[in-house]
Amino acid sequence: MGIKVLTVDSGADVRHLIETRLKKAGYAVIAAANGDDAAQLAQAEQPDVVISGVRLPGLDGLALTRRLKDQPNAPLVILLTILVDDHHIAAGFEAGADDYLTKPFSPLVLIERLRVNLIRSGLSQSIPKTDKEAADE
Repeated sequence: MGIKVLTVDSGADVRHLIETRLKKAGYAVIAAANGDDAAQLAQAEQPDVVISGVRLPGLDGLALTRRLKDQPNAPLVILLTILVDDHHIAAGFEAGADDYLTKPFSPLVLIERLRVNLIRSGLSQSIPKTDKEAADE
């Protein structure tokens, strides 16, 4: 079974971009438009990774991160936001985020940061192979 990623962002365009790029990279992706739906999906679907905005309708990204990290077998959490000052970045890590990226973002960098976090967490055997890696086998 591959890596399952839940992406949550209030912007449909951002959700679509992340979902499209992650699926193309070989990840299973589910999406939510707000923190409340994301919390319910995370409970039901048990994703390996959650990529979340911080400013979300309902449950915000920091509260969502805290809730997710309080669970057994907590997913990795990558926060993706326009909030770039030190205070917001520190608050994200304090909430339990495993990584923090700022918008605008490069989908390529997001995927590579995802891969690095999966390797660090011991899930490297489940990471989809890149086209180059598959060709080298």
